[in-house]
Amino acid sequence: MDVLKDYIKAKFGIDEKRFLEVLQKSPGAEGYILGNLGEELFKEYNEIAIRSKRKN
Repeated sequence: MDVLKDYIKAKFGIDEKRFLEVLQKSPGAEGYILGNLGEELFKEYNEIAIRSKRKN
C-alpha cells in the first residue's frame, strides 16, 4: 500500500498510523468517506447493470 502511504504523507504530512488515529476519532470523517465509497460502488454497479442490459 505504498501508494496510499505516499498519498497520506504528501497530502497531510503525517504517517498512516497517525492518520488512522485521527480518522478513528472523527465519526464525521468516517461517514464522509463511507458515503463517497458507497456512491462510487453504486455508480460502478449501475454501469455494469446498464451494460449488461444493453447486451441482452
